[in-house]
Amino acid sequence: MVHDIKHALRMLLRTKGWTVVVLLSLAIGIGATTALFTAVNGLMLQTIPVKAPHELAILKWTGTNDMVRARRDCSAGPRAATRARDTEHHHGRGAQDTHQ
Repeated sequence: MVHDIKHALRMLLRTKGWTVVVLLSLAIGIGATTALFTAVNGLMLQTIPVKAPHELAILKWTGTNDMVRARRDCSAGPRAATRARDTEHHHGRGAQDTHQ
């Protein structure tokens, strides 16, 4: 096995351009996988840091979608209230529109 490793190192040193391409591909792949796992872990696998996460409610909105103009059911997670408020604020609807 030591002989095989020495042979592999000799071949890598002989073709330096290919070695750089392989090492960069590995580095980018490992970095992208790590970043994706970190995002999924933080957003979907970990509980939300609140006092009673089991008491959070899931909001469900049924209505027309202004972008598609079709009737759709939209299920959302615990962060939906914040997204809905931000969307309404972005589209110029104030708090008085939401309580009608």
